[in-house]
Amino acid sequence: MMEIIDSYLEESEFENIYQRVHDQGWILLKAVNKNAKSEEDFQFIHYYINEGNATYENAGEIPSRVMSPYAQRNNIPELLFFRARSNLFVRTSPVAREMGYHRDIEDSEEVMTLLLYLEDSDGGTQFKETGEKVLSKRNRAVVFPAHLDHQTVSATNVLFRSNVNINFISRDD
Repeated sequence: MMEIIDSYLEESEFENIYQRVHDQGWILLKAVNKNAKSEEDFQFIHYYINEGNATYENAGEIPSRVMSPYAQRNNIPELLFFRARSNLFVRTSPVAREMGYHRDIEDSEEVMTLLLYLEDSDGGTQFKETGEKVLSKRNRAVVFPAHLDHQTVSATNVLFRSNVNINFISRDD
């Protein structure tokens, strides 16, 4: 159901992705999701792919590079990207904030999510069904069905934390 992969990318590839993610432009989302509880539950995003369409020329490069090890490890010949973006969360409180349970994709059992955490922090992703919290650890990936209820938990020990969030379908035919 859920898979956690530490040291997900080779170090040089991780550094390349990290630099490229943090050198891009960001858009402010005033609410992280429809269940956000406070004005402090905001984030910055950068879309690569939305509803299956690239948002600019070569936008699929970072998602493809992030997903390559997963596809190779699982012998998946083709991945279809539904949505891919980077998320940046800024510390707003000395107390961890739970930012509202949501599903990345509501109506599909076949869509999966891969989150690649870009920094170490005490923030992470919490899953409603089990209560498990996956901590944000540099170069850690977590893969799970996109219809699982989960929420962002803010970090208190760093100024910001970021990740790459990819919603995808595996095609093996």
